Amino acid sequence: TVDPYRIRAISLDITGTLLATREPVVKSYHDAARWARLSHVPSQDELKRGFGATYKERNLESPCFGGVEGISGREWWRETVRRVLLHANPERTYTDEEFDRYFQRVYQHFG
Repeated sequence: TVDPYRIRAISLDITGTLLATREPVVKSYHDAARWARLSHVPSQDELKRGFGATYKERNLESPCFGGVEGISGREWWRETVRRVLLHANPERTYTDEEFDRYFQRVYQHFG
């Protein structure tokens, strides 16, 4: 049994059920890539593939947006967004400066 006094937080993912984005997530990621002037702007199809694979992977290895590991939600999303780009096109690399600009835009958009 679970001791109810030991439960400190409950995390629920309500996106797509109770909350909806104005535009598809991949369009926002694509627009952010153009804004950030990435050396290679992934297509929306590449980003969709990258996001799908990454989000599942990250939820398995680091549940509750990093809460289980004790990292911040921002840190969790930073690594997640980095992997979205990697899965979108594994042959492309980005400088730290490019990625930082890109992540800032994505995080500010959704955060």
